[in-house]
Amino acid sequence: MGWFNKKFIYEEKIFGENLLEIYKKAFSRRLKSDYEAILLTNKEEVEESLTEAVFFIKEVKKFIKISYS
Repeated sequence: MGWFNKKFIYEEKIFGENLLEIYKKAFSRRLKSDYEAILLTNKEEVEESLTEAVFFIKEVKKFIKISYS
């Protein structure tokens, strides 16, 4: 996450800070699910996570397509 932030957000300004926030939130949720015995979530959180993940992937795919085509 640190490398992504340094390289793609601040040094090269390839992605907006919103992608870093999505990354942080996803990472935090993953850690929480790994270490909590019982993780309760709701439909809204799941839908938000899915929407953010789809957006993140689309942005990275655009960058790859532009950079390597």
